[in-house]
Amino acid sequence: MLELDHALFRQADIHASPGSNFDVIQHHSFQLGSDVIILTDTRDVIDLRSTNLHSLTAMDFILV
Repeated sequence: MLELDHALFRQADIHASPGSNFDVIQHHSFQLGSDVIILTDTRDVIDLRSTNLHSLTAMDFILV
């Protein structure tokens, strides 16, 4: 599980369902080779190495 600050994503709401927040994260994510790249609204880059975008679920993330 990856814990992320909700301030990284403008549309994120810590009171929203995990599925809703996962949709926000997915909107900011793409597959680059064997890594998943997440570009935040604060212009940070999160590189999930050796990860398949399609294997991620809402249970893999928590926004605080």
